[in-house]
Amino acid sequence: MFWWLVGVVIYCLVGLIKEGDDMNHDDPYVVIIEWNLALVGMTWLLTFVLDWKDVYLTLIGPIEGTVKMIEVDE
Repeated sequence: MFWWLVGVVIYCLVGLIKEGDDMNHDDPYVVIIEWNLALVGMTWLLTFVLDWKDVYLTLIGPIEGTVKMIEVDE
């Protein structure tokens, strides 16, 4: 994924240098970089699942002092 992004950035930088000063936000090179950065960001967020899959949050100590018990009549 890293090398893909480096390749896309190099490709877009070469395209932007060749194009000159006529750049705007609808330029295809700018759009390519934006979408690839969005893809990398979403991939990075999805990898959090792998980091947190074995982590469990628990309360240590007496539960009476930390959680208010609710009585439910059935």
